Amino acid sequence: MLLKCWAETYCKQYNTDICNTDCVGYNQLKFLYRTSNIPKRYQYLQHLELHNLDKDKQKKLEEIKGNIKEYVDEGKGLMLISQNKGNGKTSWACILMNAYFKEVALKNNLRVRGKFVSVPEFLQNLKDDFDRDEKEMEKFKKHIKQADLVIWDDIGAEMPTKWAKEVLYNYINYRISNNLSQIYTSNKEVDQLEEMLGERIYSRMKGQSLGMRFASPDIRKEGK
Repeated sequence: MLLKCWAETYCKQYNTDICNTDCVGYNQLKFLYRTSNIPKRYQYLQHLELHNLDKDKQKKLEEIKGNIKEYVDEGKGLMLISQNKGNGKTSWACILMNAYFKEVALKNNLRVRGKFVSVPEFLQNLKDDFDRDEKEMEKFKKHIKQADLVIWDDIGAEMPTKWAKEVLYNYINYRISNNLSQIYTSNKEVDQLEEMLGERIYSRMKGQSLGMRFASPDIRKEGK
């Protein structure tokens, strides 16, 4: 029996006599998560009930989740925005990536499919050359360009410099030009996000993505 498996919530063979570490799905999922950079707290997440104020978004997100492979294959994107923190934006971005991993794992053949990018952390790591492993950073940047799906988490968290805007533009534009799917989360309102990132970046994000504005307060504080 496996002590922990990424597929334990949906695999019919989990915890049966044939469940073991030689399982193709187990090893492919393990690879997908190891290379994804998804924070551990989100790696097993399959569902999250949103606040009543966002039930319309919940319905649409469930619909996307049910067709996630087609959504990603078509290069579609999402913008999940709200000034309020803790109302499910990052959680749902990761739920969708988890659902995509579930769809592609068995035929993955050790290919990086998804990458979670904390935008403030990524930009800081690029700037702090002396603090980073150059080989690992080059691999990370390569994966951002190659992965089927990238989550840009907390984009616009702070006013980016001209250099930072150019970095983001190059990656985002490359992915859009190559029909690669992206999910953006932000605690800024639309007008603030456009002002901070600039029209060149924002117009590309908006052109690729379905926008969803979460209206609910911090559901973590409400204990939900």
